[in-house]
Amino acid sequence: MLELLLAAALIQDSADEAKAVLGKLAETMRAAKTLSGRFTQTRRSALLAEPITSKGRLAYRRDPEALAFILTEPARTEIRFQKALYTVYRPAEKQLERFEFEDEGVTSGLFTAFNPDVAKIATFATLKLASRKDGVAAVVLDPVDEKARRLLKTITLSIGEADGSLRAIAYTDADGDVVEFALSDVKTDGDVAAETFDPKFPDDVKRLTHKVKAEK
Repeated sequence: MLELLLAAALIQDSADEAKAVLGKLAETMRAAKTLSGRFTQTRRSALLAEPITSKGRLAYRRDPEALAFILTEPARTEIRFQKALYTVYRPAEKQLERFEFEDEGVTSGLFTAFNPDVAKIATFATLKLASRKDGVAAVVLDPVDEKARRLLKTITLSIGEADGSLRAIAYTDADGDVVEFALSDVKTDGDVAAETFDPKFPDDVKRLTHKVKAEK
């Protein structure tokens, strides 16, 4: 019984520390209308002998909420998230794929890193502090909703403890692949062009639309 009580206390302490770190990130982002920067993406999978690495830039807009990842290496790919919408544009292939979700909660979880509401997060995910190293704390969000876990098993935010800055975003997908975005040159309220989030695509682009229904 004592061991169970001690384990429960440790879990609660970890959750409280995670909330405190997230609170610093929330304070940093509270007044920011946009965020932009560069990223290096690393994907690790049991099916791959070596990780796959790509680079590019990202941008976030608070209102209306949108997130864009513009990959420049090894090949240009433009990935965008909006409410209940996920698009992938591959210029070399002249192809645009749209994934329209019936449930906007599928995409809203990805905005957590840029607009964190600690009380709201605690309603859909358990929190724990995974590590502290060189002034950076790693906070893990484990979705409690089974439907959400079919897409993202965990989300990890690496946050600078001194200034509440976002250093990296990582997630484990439904297949067990771990994808990490290490951020650099991050700026808030910088000059981000509107077409970064709402681009106009060439007329000859092949457009594919997928309707994704919410699972019961």
